[in-house]
Amino acid sequence: MPGTAALVNAVSKDPNGIGYGGSAYAKGIREVPVKADENATAYLPSAENVKSGQYPISRFLFMYVKSKPTGAMKEYIDWMLSDEGQQIVSEVGYFPLR
Repeated sequence: MPGTAALVNAVSKDPNGIGYGGSAYAKGIREVPVKADENATAYLPSAENVKSGQYPISRFLFMYVKSKPTGAMKEYIDWMLSDEGQQIVSEVGYFPLR
């Protein structure tokens, strides 16, 4: 699939479909618990399970800058990490840092 939105669209139309994508795209599909190995406990992709490390398939999203941020770039990054910025992260379906 060319992207997560296309994957979710295909899976939602196929009763036997299965796929993996970002949490913000999980609309119209059923999330299933995942195990790290056959002897592990299965966990759903919830904010709590991702934050604790129990959900075995997760990753951080990184932002790279050329040098130590200053000015408008620093203000933007500080805003993203603020309570307001993290609230928006939650509202669009991703898991906040805290």
